[in-house]
Amino acid sequence: MWRRIRSRDREYARLVGVAPDVVHGAWDEIQSDRWLFDHLLRVEERFRGSNEPGFGASVRGHNWAERWITGHRFSLPNAELYSLVRALAPLRVVETGVASGISTALILRALDRNGGGTLTSVDLPIRDARGSINADGVRDTTHIPPHERPGWGVPEELRGRWTLLEGDTRVRLPEALVGDPPTFFFHDSEHSFEVMDFEYRAAWSVLRSGGVLYSDDVFWNAAFPSFARTLGVDPMAAVTPAGRGLLRKPVGPAPASASRK
Repeated sequence: MWRRIRSRDREYARLVGVAPDVVHGAWDEIQSDRWLFDHLLRVEERFRGSNEPGFGASVRGHNWAERWITGHRFSLPNAELYSLVRALAPLRVVETGVASGISTALILRALDRNGGGTLTSVDLPIRDARGSINADGVRDTTHIPPHERPGWGVPEELRGRWTLLEGDTRVRLPEALVGDPPTFFFHDSEHSFEVMDFEYRAAWSVLRSGGVLYSDDVFWNAAFPSFARTLGVDPMAAVTPAGRGLLRKPVGPAPASASRK
């Protein structure tokens, strides 16, 4: 078990260029965060208590093996997201896809513990219990309660660093990317080839040197492998231990558009 954990930490070091112990410390930190875990578990239970499917990402692991590995705390993707933001200490994070706000809360908790950084989120709220049909014709049942806004489950204590833009990412993401270049971009909105490819290209074009593009559900379609190959990266070498995609922009001179006045 310990050998597996050390291998995981070395994999993060390879992907993002931080010391294994830094990511390991962040991982242990979030798995010991009873305040946030208990809060988000209540959010999930409140949603599922209405007998509605479509909550989205589970706070805990989906199966007994993952729950055993994580000590019945945050799922592997949730712990990974927090650990990366905590270890990289980005000054600006942009995410697409909020839903009830589990990932949003984890990002904000990491920024709060880092003592700096902001999060801009873009979300097109789906309130229909049937979910929505994406551009590939695939139904995604993820939605939020009819009377709630995206991120309704984010604790009030963490909202001070957060800006929410509601609308289609193909319209609102360019607006979210204006200004100080992000260091960390997280895709978790509509998982269609069209939208994912658009978001990857838009975010990568302004991502700060050394910054990270991080994506959920990279096996839904060919968007992530295709984009990785355009960068000369083997897609399978860009898959994280939690099964998400991660691409790091080469370190080099900042583009002219990113220069500060």
